[in-house]
Amino acid sequence: MNRRFKEARLLKGFKLIDCAEKLGVGQPTLSAWERGSKNPTLENLEAMSDLYEVSVDYLLGRIAPDLDSSTPISKDALPALHGRPVWHNELGWCIVDNINHRLCCVNGNAPLSDAVLYLAPDIFAQSPAPTKPISKNKLNAFDEVLVEPISTDQQLRQQLRGYYHVKNGYVENSTGNRFFFDTYGFQWLAFEK
Repeated sequence: MNRRFKEARLLKGFKLIDCAEKLGVGQPTLSAWERGSKNPTLENLEAMSDLYEVSVDYLLGRIAPDLDSSTPISKDALPALHGRPVWHNELGWCIVDNINHRLCCVNGNAPLSDAVLYLAPDIFAQSPAPTKPISKNKLNAFDEVLVEPISTDQQLRQQLRGYYHVKNGYVENSTGNRFFFDTYGFQWLAFEK
């Protein structure tokens, strides 16, 4: 089961010990739920849902979160977002590299420390034109690239992530999935192998 207990807690900026107290359980119990080594009761799930202000279906990984682009992501949530896309108003979509404390963006890397990040862009926002590490104009110079899809749906990203052959105007993987050049920087990022 793809549970989001820890992610939901961190996205709210809550500490483990405080949540355990509010939920009426011990810190080791909440930690075990987050690791997946123990399962909460239905009542515990409902209490977490109320505390974190998300649905039980979200906590169980059955639906994507409601994206609120107007609220910045708490710095405490960044460990839960490692390897996932976030929106930076100046840099566009970036991937969180919490281990190295940086953002991997189309325009190169940026420090994570001062960044104000969101789960999604404002409704009319557009990503900046790509220039690095592989610019849209230079994609044709490669035979194969590593593609990182931009999506809040983790399962979709895992299914579509991988090596793609560069064609005329698009990249395609061995199963026929395609990303078109005109969506570069909005729906996908390309990196050298």
